Amino acid sequence: MLELALLTLAAVMVTLISLKPAHPKRPAFTTVKKTEPSDLNGSQRYIYDTLMDRGYYVTCGIKEKNVSLPLALVPFRIALIERKRGFMKNMTVSLYLNLKGWQTIFYSDSINDQDMSAILEKIKVHDFNGEREMKKVQ
Repeated sequence: MLELALLTLAAVMVTLISLKPAHPKRPAFTTVKKTEPSDLNGSQRYIYDTLMDRGYYVTCGIKEKNVSLPLALVPFRIALIERKRGFMKNMTVSLYLNLKGWQTIFYSDSINDQDMSAILEKIKVHDFNGEREMKKVQ
């Protein structure tokens, strides 16, 4: 019975993925306020500081309907989310955000320089209608 439920859930997820829009939206003009986040944990603070030092504006604590995004690059619709224990919860959040036009990048609680390099590569490779590198917010 459990196998049947998991198989049905997997079929629904595959169907939802196939309904994803073919082309992501181009970055839009977004007004932002420079505020120092105070409620970030260690790994979130490290990612925030590293991305800000590289010229990316990171927005903290935004809501996308039912999901809270601790870190996001809003103009580029990239959500940075801490990987939780539950695989299905991670998959569900990722699918929901993908349907809403977001790309999700998961990171672990104990992040190091190698993990941060991987996150930066994922951000740089994100393709917006043929552009091979994301333009940084000035």
